[in-house]
Amino acid sequence: MQMSRTTYKAFYMQDQELRKIILKKETPFYVFDLKVLRHNYQALQKLFPRFKFFYSVKTNPLQEILGTLNKESSNFDAATIGEIKLVISAGISPSRILFTHPIKLPTDINTALQCKVENYTFDTLDELQLLIKYAPDTRYFLRICPPVEGTFYEYNDKFGASISEIYKILNFATENSISIYGLSFHVGSQNMSLAPWIEAIKLCNLIINKYYKTIPTLRILNIGSGFPVKYNFDKCITIKEIVQIVRDSIKNLPKDMEFWAEPGRILVADTGILVSTILRNIKRDKNRWLFVDIGIYHGLIEILESRGRLTYPIGSLKKGFLIKYNISGNTLDPDDTLATNIMLPENLIMGDRIIIHDIGAYTTSFFTDYHALPKPKIYIVDK
Repeated sequence: MQMSRTTYKAFYMQDQELRKIILKKETPFYVFDLKVLRHNYQALQKLFPRFKFFYSVKTNPLQEILGTLNKESSNFDAATIGEIKLVISAGISPSRILFTHPIKLPTDINTALQCKVENYTFDTLDELQLLIKYAPDTRYFLRICPPVEGTFYEYNDKFGASISEIYKILNFATENSISIYGLSFHVGSQNMSLAPWIEAIKLCNLIINKYYKTIPTLRILNIGSGFPVKYNFDKCITIKEIVQIVRDSIKNLPKDMEFWAEPGRILVADTGILVSTILRNIKRDKNRWLFVDIGIYHGLIEILESRGRLTYPIGSLKKGFLIKYNISGNTLDPDDTLATNIMLPENLIMGDRIIIHDIGAYTTSFFTDYHALPKPKIYIVDK
């Protein structure tokens, strides 16, 4: 589901419209390709034919992205009232929205209900009682905490009910004839191990079998997201490996189960490139630095969040002998380093452009006003 670097280069070298954008438009700017998005969604459908997808809106909330996925009949995972309104403003029915944040104020629930949202995630007994009070006759989904983690983002026990909480909640539901429609979990963004899916689905198997008869509505398993993208990692599990693990793990569940997922990154990451202009090529002691006109605080915050472990593939239109560069963003912040030890042509000079790939996820959501720098422009293509 991800193009190779060679394919990328051929794409932007041969496509005249895109090449004109890259060479002529004022930088920095993003380009998003809706055709790639459609391809990714259809490919994921083929890999998970029994699953209903809820696109994670926070990953990339551009209206063009939402509109394209709407035409593909996707559903939508919205974590906030703002995201719910974004989805509805794109012409999407609220019946296709899952309100996934498990910690909500009564006013949030009331507003979502006024918007006619029908599906709500929760992970505490308190939250369930709020939903029963403020959103009766809607559908409730219990989020559990995966037994193990495989991501470099530290979730710990921040979200998701623990084993003791799960049984407390479901016993309460049984005793009070409360309809719980499903279980959900999230293994963590950019998950790098198969173990979390194995262990989380194993736990869900136990829970569903235990409450299958006493909670007859408990018929949906939502495996969340966390499907990783290769980026510059030496080793990264593949979506096909995940599919096989999921298939093996759910095969013993009751036949009337329905399966959901909340893909985000895997759908949009490789839809986007970011084009930036080189400000300086400077030799400092043993290091060669490229200073560019984009920074971490204009869409690249995941570099900072991951402590530099997530780095994007970076290329240029120039050819030449390759050397190692560190790449600095355009602020005076010491953390504003986009990459280290990136191989690029030795002959790069001020005014040359670099292209950062796989930039479609968790970027446009993170534009800031830091240093009063202008926000990058966004161009949409459909190639």
